[in-house]
Amino acid sequence: MHLLWLGALATEAQTVVDRTRGANRIITVDGCPLNCARKIVEAAGFVPDRVINLVEDCGLKKGPPLEYSDEDLQVAMSAIMHAVQDSE
Repeated sequence: MHLLWLGALATEAQTVVDRTRGANRIITVDGCPLNCARKIVEAAGFVPDRVINLVEDCGLKKGPPLEYSDEDLQVAMSAIMHAVQDSE
């Protein structure tokens, strides 16, 4: 499994574009309804295999990162792990 830095994809860095092109699957995780991660991936010419929106799909409220509860983190991690396992 390769984890890519989303910011580098937005810069069109050739190494990151090539790695993304070679990926078996692309899973985006967004923290609010603006869906920035998905939009960056799509703007680079890729289609995500799975899209997770923590607000819409997990019922989490957007807030300061250090104010999320352990339960919120478990919900987010569960959604991400489920997406990874389903995509394998």
